Amino acid sequence: MTKSLNPLLTFLFLFILTHQLTAQEEFYFDEASNQINKAEFEKKCNSNYIYKCISYPTDTLVVNKVFFKYQFGKLNVEEFQQIRKLLIKDGEYKIGENDIIIIKKIDSLWNYNREVKLHKIHEKKYKEYKAINDSLGYEKHHFHEHDFNKEIFEKNLNSWIKQNQKCIDKFERKFNTKVIFLHEDNINFENVYDDFSWVKDRGVIKRLFFKSNNVHDLLIIKPDGEYFLSGSHFIDRYLKKLLSHKDWSKFKEDFQKSLDPKNPDGKGIFKRDKSYYHKKHCF
Repeated sequence: MTKSLNPLLTFLFLFILTHQLTAQEEFYFDEASNQINKAEFEKKCNSNYIYKCISYPTDTLVVNKVFFKYQFGKLNVEEFQQIRKLLIKDGEYKIGENDIIIIKKIDSLWNYNREVKLHKIHEKKYKEYKAINDSLGYEKHHFHEHDFNKEIFEKNLNSWIKQNQKCIDKFERKFNTKVIFLHEDNINFENVYDDFSWVKDRGVIKRLFFKSNNVHDLLIIKPDGEYFLSGSHFIDRYLKKLLSHKDWSKFKEDFQKSLDPKNPDGKGIFKRDKSYYHKKHCF
């Protein structure tokens, strides 16, 4: 596995070199990295559930890019076994040769000092909203202040650990799987997670599967090398369907159908769920 530059960073670097930019210019690109205008970008983002649109701001420009929320791919069996052995070594896991590997990527680990800083930012924004709210004469209960201290931090952290450990146990018990929680953060932050296992990515998993920031955060790899990436709210029922079927042909067909403008809400496991935020999901 050779090192390579992040394709998105490479793309941005080359784009900046070949364009004369002024402060905060905005550019728009479709899922194939073809440049489009703002109207085309917004139409695409609003017309089909299968797309995910992300903005990447810098000091001089904002790049707005369309991605697919979901992606299928294929490694060879040797590559799968290399990844399996790497995860065994770095996480001290037992992963069978025929286990399906589920990887949940977390951008940053919980850390009290970091959360204090974030809470202060939240408080500042709250006061700004409150000032606007008061000046407009809205009722005070429209906005709420939230206390934060070490006890609250630990309570929230323990709740997160309990919930995710329960999910791990459920899927590993019901399916031939190994669930891995992956991060790229300071490895010392793992210490606050009592009895919860992490793997710090050396960069290999990111280069292979999570090349573009904020696009995907869930990876499922089968022993035959087939893999699936999700960057959306993926409910347990859909995940169970993937894990229950060795042949993913039907799911790939549903993905292609979901790209058709005639199916803006998607098909099969890619169908938009009207009760989006209320569906139970683990990963």
